[in-house]
Amino acid sequence: MHKFYTNGIDFINENIDLLNSSLIETAFFKKNAQSMKGLNRKSYIFKVYQDNMILLCLKYDKYPLLLFGNVELCDEAARIVYQYHLEINKVQARSILAESFLRAYEEYFDGYHSTLVSMELMTCKDTTFIPSMWVERGHVEYIDELTNIYLSFHKEVFNEEYSYEYMKNRVENELENIRLLKVNNEVVAMAKRVIGEDAVCPISMVYTKPEYRDKVYAKEVVGVVTKDILNKNKLPYLYVDKANPISNKLYSSLGFKYEFGIDSVKYEEKNLKTAIFAGGCFWCMSKPYYEYDGIYYVYSGYAGGSEVDPTYEEVKKGKTSHREAIMIVYNPKIISYDKLVNIYFNTINPFDGGGQYIDRGFNYTCAIFTDNEDEIKVCKEKINKLEEEFNQKTFVPILEEPVFYMAEEYHQDYAIKNPKEMEIEWISSGRN
Repeated sequence: MHKFYTNGIDFINENIDLLNSSLIETAFFKKNAQSMKGLNRKSYIFKVYQDNMILLCLKYDKYPLLLFGNVELCDEAARIVYQYHLEINKVQARSILAESFLRAYEEYFDGYHSTLVSMELMTCKDTTFIPSMWVERGHVEYIDELTNIYLSFHKEVFNEEYSYEYMKNRVENELENIRLLKVNNEVVAMAKRVIGEDAVCPISMVYTKPEYRDKVYAKEVVGVVTKDILNKNKLPYLYVDKANPISNKLYSSLGFKYEFGIDSVKYEEKNLKTAIFAGGCFWCMSKPYYEYDGIYYVYSGYAGGSEVDPTYEEVKKGKTSHREAIMIVYNPKIISYDKLVNIYFNTINPFDGGGQYIDRGFNYTCAIFTDNEDEIKVCKEKINKLEEEFNQKTFVPILEEPVFYMAEEYHQDYAIKNPKEMEIEWISSGRN
């Protein structure tokens, strides 16, 4: 069984005992959940539960999917992420959880994963560190320098690239928690405390510019941040790269000790991709796609609305903001996205904004769901061509990729399971 949450505070309150059972492991759960409202495929919270076992799953914005709980429930969690078309790019969890989840997910969706960083969590209950250099607080005059350090950190540690404006905004929001060290008026090292928990406080973004390494700059900054946290009666902790003995020795010299291992694991699609279209009755929408090689599944479902787990009756009666839609799982090496789009436009009436054929109402209107710039370009070119050719306005919006709610089982592959009934439905719908 599983439960989605559309409010992070509700999630925290309902699972507080489990979250408090390991304050360090769940610190980012609480921090991220406090900012979460609503549900979309890039930011979501759900838990899987069975008997006395629970697995918490949370992904917020650009950050990794966090997992905490019983490894036995990873198969079910992976099924939910696949079934609801939720985004995963990275997973951060205890090694066994991250590995088990992604192996299970790859059974559903062809891809592969690789460990970005194997980290060890270290805590410090006391330190004898005495600073010998002047460590400063973050200040607005250092924003540009710190932004470049943030960018370098993510590129070097996680091989991630972000826009300057995005990272500058992060620096501005986190400035008061940054500590830095300058040499010859240049910021050369920094570390950041992450405020949130009453009892524990993580240290992150520990970075020294390459040309200033093998000195004591990092130790000075981390030492000051550590003492600051301890003075507030909190337990400081940080993650260290298991493969970096130099930094590990540095933290040990400050009084940090090893606790357990955490992996940051990247997932990448291999051969399969998805496409989501809305265009009236999903039985009729699905039917043409079964004829083509390279299409592995065509799922019927509901997309684009804010309600969680809508039913067919709710959507059909217009009680939700969802459209009937299909999600196609395909191999782009065999059939292109362009081809899928052409099939789609041959199936619908793009000039009808009130529904499709005999099916009327918003829930039967058209939409293409994608965040991919190349796919958006393909769709816009097709729409522009149709409008020029027929001198009519189309009603086919291109919307961001949604959470996809699978329709009830009897709707899946209806055309295959019920060929005679489908033929009657197809003709009576007016699509012929």
